[in-house]
Order: sequence, then structure tokens, then C-alpha cells
Amino acid sequence: MKKALTVKGIEAAKSQASRYEIADAILPGFVAVVHPTGKKTWAYRYVTPDRKWRRLTLGSYPATGLETARQLAREAKEQLTLGNDPTEQKKVAQSAVGKSGNVALTVDELIRAFVFRHVLKKLRTKTQSSYLGILGAKPDPQKSGQIVRTKSGGQIMRRWAGRRAEAITAGDIKRLIGEIKEQHPAMAAATYRVMMSMWSWADQAGIFSDDYSEKPSPFSKTKTPDRVKSRAHVLKPEELRVVWSVMNETPYPFGPYFQLLALTAQRRQEVAGLEWQEISWSDEVWLIPEHRTKNGLPHLVPLTPTMMAILRDLRDNRISDRFVFTTTRASSVSGFSKAKRTLDAKAAERLAGGYNGAAGTEMPLTEIAPWRVHDLRRTASTIMPSLGVSREVVDKVTNHISGEFRGVSGIYNRYEYLPEKRDALLKWDRYLCGLTVLVPAGVTRFADRRAA
Repeated sequence: MKKALTVKGIEAAKSQASRYEIADAILPGFVAVVHPTGKKTWAYRYVTPDRKWRRLTLGSYPATGLETARQLAREAKEQLTLGNDPTEQKKVAQSAVGKSGNVALTVDELIRAFVFRHVLKKLRTKTQSSYLGILGAKPDPQKSGQIVRTKSGGQIMRRWAGRRAEAITAGDIKRLIGEIKEQHPAMAAATYRVMMSMWSWADQAGIFSDDYSEKPSPFSKTKTPDRVKSRAHVLKPEELRVVWSVMNETPYPFGPYFQLLALTAQRRQEVAGLEWQEISWSDEVWLIPEHRTKNGLPHLVPLTPTMMAILRDLRDNRISDRFVFTTTRASSVSGFSKAKRTLDAKAAERLAGGYNGAAGTEMPLTEIAPWRVHDLRRTASTIMPSLGVSREVVDKVTNHISGEFRGVSGIYNRYEYLPEKRDALLKWDRYLCGLTVLVPAGVTRFADRRAA
């Protein structure tokens, strides 16, 4: 007697010397296929309008879940009722994403399909940016439906463009991830997850050939790179003093960008994507819209006098009607790694020139410990409690909002905590500017910030 397919049943199914099928009692024709290799796939058996038996591969398990596969089988059945052959429909879909005749889908064509059919349609804006950066591709502004390589990052497109997607092996994946891991351990894990997500999506969407879908995935012979341990680096007062003095003399856009990053304690992309329309000059607040925050909630950032002075200076000399920080006028600023290296080099020059950053009983600096842009945010959230700011308010300042603050109550709470957040940022502002008494605390005029 047939039984309904269940996840538990599929997990328990053992491979045999030859391939066999397990039928589903809920949807006739829908089967789980267990291969001698141990791989398990989904298929839909049917009779074509011209009375020929066919089997349509729906994806592999567990990349394609039971309910997803069953729904794909229902959609195939619906195509039959319309007089269409589901297998032929799948071939049409494969052609639409880049296959032509017997020419196999290339990695860049796969990325194009993944970007337009999944990333830009299914993912949140912030996640889209992350995926595009890791893939190394973005929509071509000149040609609709096409992609272009990004100038930086994205080793997948850079290394594998032009190669057949179905020819990528577990060895290829291990080598690429290994090379990335040597330089950027955290990026290696992120790249692996995006690649596996793209391959699983393509399998589920029926983009790969049936023969390829029935073989073990190349990811079945690899493993996700170990997660990088959370960093806990906090800049010392003497380090902050040197870094801030260099920020104060760095040209637009990165000088004022790094200053606002340090003062607001917000995330790198949130400050980089700051738009003029997000600032309320009368209320002295900055509203980050939900599509630009990590937790998907709008976030109000009170603006202190130092922040306002920086922003007014930039407004009086702005080069874009939309973005506060930009080099192209058409998009927000990027190139943070290069800017950070320049900042580090200038700080090293300052130390070599005799300025050690020390004051009072502090130990003179000979060098600044390696730090990342995100450490400015961590430093602020670590020091604020010592200034009399509660941990709860620090979380509100940095937009670490728990589930209890979501929904309508979250909307009211973000206004309710505005005075506390303003007080916290004022204390942090005074602390940070107080460190730099040896450096003019006022904002350098925009004209003086321009690169020579």
C-alpha cells in the first residue's frame, strides 16, 4: 500500500545495488528516487499528450525539500492539463537562462539567472548587496537583463566566468575557498554559503540537466569553512586619538565618512548609503529606512552638534542631490578597504613623525594594533557603559533590537528611546572629541578636505 512521502521516510531510505523509486500516495506520479550512490532526487512520472511515458527530475534532496518538490510536481501536472509537456517546458526555461542547443550553461550565465530570478526578486535589499558583492556581478545599467563584473571582490565571477557550471568539481570549490580563506577567513565562509545557495537554487529551478541533477552535488564532498570567531578588538584612547586626528585631515569623502562612522556607531553600509532626504535638520535626527538596516526596522539616530557641523559643512559643498558620500554622484561611496589602508598609512606616518597619541599617564604608542572599520562601532558600544549609558540604551543606539520590539510596539519604542539615545551619543561625542584636545576639535572646512 502506498504511503505519503515524508521527510523521515526519505531520510531512512537506504541505497541499493540499483536505482529505485518510492511513490507518493498524495500526488500520483510524484516519486522519490534513491540512487546507488546514496543520492536522493525527486521526479514526476507522467504520460505526455501523445501518450509517451516520461520522467521529469524536480531536484535533489535535501537541497529541494519535500513540500517544494511536491509543489513542482503539481505545477507539472497543471501543465499537462493545459496540453503542455512539462519536460519541454523545462527545456524552454533552460534556454531562457543561457543554454543554446548543446552548449552547456556557463558559470557567468548561471550567475545572471541567479541574480535576476532569485537575488533581486526574493532577497532583501541589504542581502542583495551582499550576494552581488560575493558573486562579483551586478546588473548592467546599459543593457537590461545583463550583468557586469564588479571592480572589486567577488572571486566567483572573477575566477569561473566562462567555465561550464556543470564542470565545476568539489576540488575546484575547495581550491577557491582555500585561497580566499588565506586572505579573508570570514569571506571564505560567506562565499561558500552563496555558492551553495546558487547551486541549490539552480537544481531546484530545473536549470541543470537531468543527468547532472541525478549525480551527487559537488558540495556533498565539501564542508562549510569554520566560522570566524567573533572579534573583540576595542581601540585604546591613545589609538583613537591618532586615528581621529588623521580622519580630521583626510579629504572628502572618506575623512568625514570615517568621522560620522565613529561618532554615530552605526554600520559601515548604513553610513555610506546616507541620503540627504534621511536627515531632519530641524529635529536633528537621521532616519535610516528599514530597507537599509540589518534587522529590517527603521532606525532613528540623534545627531549631536559635532555630527551636525560635519553634515552642514558637507551640505554647503555637496556634489550630489541624493548621496551624502559619493564619488560618482550616481551611487554611494565604496572602496572602503583602500580608504582604510590609506588611513592606516597616514597614522603610521604620524607615529613615525614623533606624535605618540599619549596623554597624561597613557603609554606612548609606537604602532596601532591592527583594526577593522567595524571596530569603531564596537569601541563605541564598549566605552559607552563606562560613561554612564545603560546596556539597554547602547543596544538601542546601535539598533540591536530584540524580537519584543518588533511590529507596532517597535515603532513607538524607537521614538520612546530617542532622548536616551541622544544623551548616550552626546556623552560619546564629548568623550571622543575630548580625546583630541591636542587636535582642533572643530570641523575642517570642506574646501581644505579636497584631495590635492
